[in-house]
Amino acid sequence: MEKSQVTKKDAIHCETSAEFERIMELFKLDPEYMEWHYYEQDTVIYPFTNQYGDINGLCKENGCNIISSLLLTDALASQKL
Repeated sequence: MEKSQVTKKDAIHCETSAEFERIMELFKLDPEYMEWHYYEQDTVIYPFTNQYGDINGLCKENGCNIISSLLLTDALASQKL
């Protein structure tokens, strides 16, 4: 799945801190108040609001589509390969 296909209704699940950092960079998010260790493997990122949370919290309550961070790529980066 390409970054451009992510919508406001999607939450990106980051099971590792490395994936959290990759998604933060991919979407150019401000890391000032976002820390993976708070929710650890249950962390989801809302890329259009520069927010994050627990996969079992608002994400499910609001009916967000959960996308694994492992499925996301940047179309520009993949074209360079």
